[in-house]
Amino acid sequence: EHPDWEVRNGCVFFQKAKGTTACKEIPSLQLINQTLGYARKLQGIV
Repeated sequence: EHPDWEVRNGCVFFQKAKGTTACKEIPSLQLINQTLGYARKLQGIV
């Protein structure tokens, strides 16, 4: 019914993506700094 996913035994299973590209490294320090910046802004609003 749905070519990209199916339900078996009450669980949803997704098909593996075709032709995936190599994973890139996540710039963790940049992500942490950006998240903390958002948190500070939200704290100022609330």
